[in-house]
Amino acid sequence: MFLKRYLLKTSNLFAENRILKFCVVFLAAGFVWNSYQLSDAKEKIRTVVVPPVINSQIEITGSWTTDAYAKEYIRYIGSLLWNYNPGVARKQFGEFISSWHPSVFEDAKKRLYIMADQIELTKASSVFYINRVEHSPDKKLIEVMGNRRLTQQDKEVENTSKTYLVSYRVENGRFWVTGVEDKAEAGKTQNQIGNAAAPTQIGNSQGVSNATK
Repeated sequence: MFLKRYLLKTSNLFAENRILKFCVVFLAAGFVWNSYQLSDAKEKIRTVVVPPVINSQIEITGSWTTDAYAKEYIRYIGSLLWNYNPGVARKQFGEFISSWHPSVFEDAKKRLYIMADQIELTKASSVFYINRVEHSPDKKLIEVMGNRRLTQQDKEVENTSKTYLVSYRVENGRFWVTGVEDKAEAGKTQNQIGNAAAPTQIGNSQGVSNATK
């Protein structure tokens, strides 16, 4: 009688032990799976810079973006780069710097801050009215046409039509600027931002450079 009871208790203990082992293995497997999912989700997180004003539906993913997003983003960076005065230029350029691709970031940063120095020194102000934006997705190029008015110490030094070329790339769902230049000066590296040339003049600040002469 006692032997049967002992054997029954032993059998139950072994059964409970097996259940506990199964639970431990199950929980461990769940923990591993959960860790994998969290890691995978973390790797898929992407930073998307959204322009402050959005007037149309936009989409950006992987290495592709909609025409609407590209044009909205250009209007956003245009407000930072082409519309300035001595009091806000440095702050706006600082915000614009974050849009530059890492491969040209340092060169762009250097040129933009030199441009800010010139603006503050000459008391220059610029207003650029965008008339048309043309996007070439295959070339990753955006052409921005409009009229630019440049003043220095409240005296107008330029009021003319301008066309700017903005090159870009989209990587991992992020829009990056890789170059900006005045179309009339295209190919002259000293008038570009995003190219490793001597920063004696700065692309898109040709009017400022002329005003300093």
